[in-house]
Amino acid sequence: MTTPVLFRMNEKLKNKVMKKAKQDGLSLSAIINKTMEAYAAGEIVLHMTTKHELKESVKKELLEAFEDMKHGRNMSEAFDNAEDAIRYLKGL
Repeated sequence: MTTPVLFRMNEKLKNKVMKKAKQDGLSLSAIINKTMEAYAAGEIVLHMTTKHELKESVKKELLEAFEDMKHGRNMSEAFDNAEDAIRYLKGL
């Protein structure tokens, strides 16, 4: 049994998928059905993230820190334990 599903999608993406599906001898419906079947079966895993932009001041600080790292500036020694790290920080 089938049921109609109505949803919105990016027109350019739809056209790209339809063109590829046609080349492969498939319909858009077949592509969507197979994709949903694979997702339901756990064969496809989606990872969604939200794009977050850094503030310009943070970008600048990070770039400066990377430059310092490249040139060995503003670097501390490596510590094997917390006590040595704390002693180093207290000595600053």
